[in-house]
Amino acid sequence: MMLEKPDGIGPDIPGGRGRKPTRRDALQVALEREAIDRAEAFLGRSKIINGQINRDLALLERVRQLGLRVSEDPLAPPRTAGEASAEGLLREMARLEGEINAGIDRLVSLKNEIWCVLDRLENADLALILDDYYLGGFSMGQTAKRSGYTLRYLYKLRRQGLLEVARVLREMDRAGQTEIWDHRLRKPAEDESASDAG
Repeated sequence: MMLEKPDGIGPDIPGGRGRKPTRRDALQVALEREAIDRAEAFLGRSKIINGQINRDLALLERVRQLGLRVSEDPLAPPRTAGEASAEGLLREMARLEGEINAGIDRLVSLKNEIWCVLDRLENADLALILDDYYLGGFSMGQTAKRSGYTLRYLYKLRRQGLLEVARVLREMDRAGQTEIWDHRLRKPAEDESASDAG
């Protein structure tokens, strides 16, 4: 798993050893930083998605456990005047379970979009490193051990990979596939109200 020296890393960095940085070099560095920030925002949402999926799965399990308790005695009358009937509770829990499942499906599709972008990278090793770190939930140290690279070199590869992701996102923007870059995690109700207003 040996990679060639990434562009822009080492002595040929703009303003690197042996020469004074120019305005053009500063502009190039600023543009690279902006591209890296965009790619990190895009890939970083996978960690948010993982957390949301885990929370939704835990909530779904609690709803199912509650449903089992209620369904053990569905004909039992409410204990107080303010309590709903078991049948009404089961209907409401089924509706809630459907909403949770729809939310999980939406989050999984967002995660699949991230995998699609990583699949478009020209260098499969960079895609694997980014996949381990952003989607796999491994730390950079764990990713370095898994890949066999030193931590310092892995950070350089990660930077190169982020620049590559930024390039793919730019290409997708030009091709009109910008919906994949919408990194806001909206709830379905917000999507519906936005489409009704428009």
